[in-house]
Amino acid sequence: MAEVVAQLEKQLESERKELAYARLKIQVLEERLRLCGFRIWTEQRETKQLQLELLEQEPGVSQEEVVAEASAKHRACYGTKETQASRTSDSARESSPCGTGDCLHTGAACMP
Repeated sequence: MAEVVAQLEKQLESERKELAYARLKIQVLEERLRLCGFRIWTEQRETKQLQLELLEQEPGVSQEEVVAEASAKHRACYGTKETQASRTSDSARESSPCGTGDCLHTGAACMP
């Protein structure tokens, strides 16, 4: 009987050591996962920061350039006042007079 108890105690001690090792291994893996996630987050943050820096370095557009481009798009879509008078409002909505098909003639960008 004493031999059986000793053997069971030895087996219990062995399993306790395995459990302790498994717990330590889980902690190590969780820490690696946390560090990996932190590394990915840091890389994404650095990428976004670099993108913002590049965006800040791009040349800006002046108000005059915006007005000139808007006028050019308007002329490309509608032409002169004589051409505009010959069109009906329905035909302007049905097709794109500038032929690009990318301007909406009911939108603010092409309104006279």
